[in-house]
Amino acid sequence: TPWLDWSTVTDGTAVHYQLQVDDSADCLSPVVSKTWLNGSSWFVDTVLPDGVYYWRVRAVDAAGNTSAWTSAWTFTVDTAAPAVPTLVTPANEKVTTDSTPWLDWSTVTDATAVHYQLQVDDSADCLSPVVSKTWLNGSSWTVDAALPDGVYYWRVRAVDAAGNASAWASAWTFRVDTTAPAVPTPLTPANGKVTTDSTPWLDWSTVTDATAVHYQVQVDNSADFSSPVESKTWVNSSWWTVTTALSDGVYYWRVRAVDAA
Repeated sequence: TPWLDWSTVTDGTAVHYQLQVDDSADCLSPVVSKTWLNGSSWFVDTVLPDGVYYWRVRAVDAAGNTSAWTSAWTFTVDTAAPAVPTLVTPANEKVTTDSTPWLDWSTVTDATAVHYQLQVDDSADCLSPVVSKTWLNGSSWTVDAALPDGVYYWRVRAVDAAGNASAWASAWTFRVDTTAPAVPTPLTPANGKVTTDSTPWLDWSTVTDATAVHYQVQVDNSADFSSPVESKTWVNSSWWTVTTALSDGVYYWRVRAVDAA
């Protein structure tokens, strides 16, 4: 039931107005037709369904002389909220070293133009966002201030040109982790150990971290580890048995921890 307003027409005699609202540009079958309005504005008194409407006005003086109709203007009634966006990137529960991650979601189409609102919070209730954007035109955005290490919840909603807002997308989480895990401590075999076992068991301390940890192990016959005879890039446990029999000689071994980021 929008408010329609037009300029006041002055004449040698009293003037009233006639108004039409139609869902067709030719205005041949108006959904609203008023033949006598004394003022230069009027609230539509019938609820209009969603859609595009054309409206026009003309002035009529006391002698019955009528002006031409104004050129029709359009307005759109839109009471329906747009669809809820779908979060895309980063994947839910993603661990990243990027403290300014790129956030991406599905594009929402609507009868009118759509923009997006986005929140990033360190609490699941999203009541005190550390990032809050009220107007984003595209369906992706890069966080513009470095986030400290921790877990974050993010969500998006769509808002159409009429101000109708969708529900918030269910929040996804990501973890910013820019801190390397601790260095493991080699345990077995003891440093300098002499053994008859050509496939020795290597053991080291377990490293704990905010995220899951795996290990990388190298065995080399040179202290510079320039050409390892064994190199494992992913060992889940804090021990490993050499899988290829080693020739007699001195070997150097080392291990490092790698977290989920």
